[in-house]
Amino acid sequence: MSTSPVLTKLAWDSCEFGFPVSRITGKVTSQLELHQVLRRARTEGVRLLYWFSSPEAPVTDSLLAEFGGALVARKAVFERSDTAAQYVTASPGEPRLIVREHPVSTASADLQKLSLEAGLESRFRLDPRFPRAIFEQLYYTWINRSTLHEVADAVFIAEAAHAKLVGFVTVAVQSDRAVLGLIAVVEAMRGLGVGGALLRAAHQWASEQGIRTVEVVTQLDNRPACSFYERQGYQRTRVEHVYHFWPQSPYSPIP
Repeated sequence: MSTSPVLTKLAWDSCEFGFPVSRITGKVTSQLELHQVLRRARTEGVRLLYWFSSPEAPVTDSLLAEFGGALVARKAVFERSDTAAQYVTASPGEPRLIVREHPVSTASADLQKLSLEAGLESRFRLDPRFPRAIFEQLYYTWINRSTLHEVADAVFIAEAAHAKLVGFVTVAVQSDRAVLGLIAVVEAMRGLGVGGALLRAAHQWASEQGIRTVEVVTQLDNRPACSFYERQGYQRTRVEHVYHFWPQSPYSPIP
């Protein structure tokens, strides 16, 4: 079976962003092969093209320049197993919190606003060619689809005094594992144990579903996040590079 790279159209992304989006699937074995698929994307009118590659597959500066490309993320995948045997433990200095499961309903305005914090280090915010308004709408859609259980199976929120929202995490079952999708804590409460409390809720929920492994993806360059997961007993399992190409030439900004 051929594994030559192909362009896979992404219908949801294209509809959500308002312009044609595709992804390179299949194995890219050389710069020449990558150049050919990028030229195909340009011919077919693709506005934004994703490529998820191994760290050992660099791209030349000339190719990046020709097709408006950039390395926008180094995804680090962390996982932790045996959730039933060992939850994340509370620390004595943690604030008094109420962590509860969000009902199946549309996210509140406060939760939508906090969802943007979950995307501060995302490739969609860090790519200067990706419009800020579309980035924000993407995360509003993501949190709403999560609380409606369209892309998540549970959402936990942390509240401090007077039911003030201070953090949240989304969890989805994928095959034999629970995957944390979005997680965020308000800036004033970071480093005070809110993240640990949210992880405890997610781990306990996963255990109740009979799931032994929890996985989360963050950016390798986001050292505070990586250190946080490592302190909570997670181990990094792999790293993946993500490129964005804007193959239309000359490049014209999207309004």
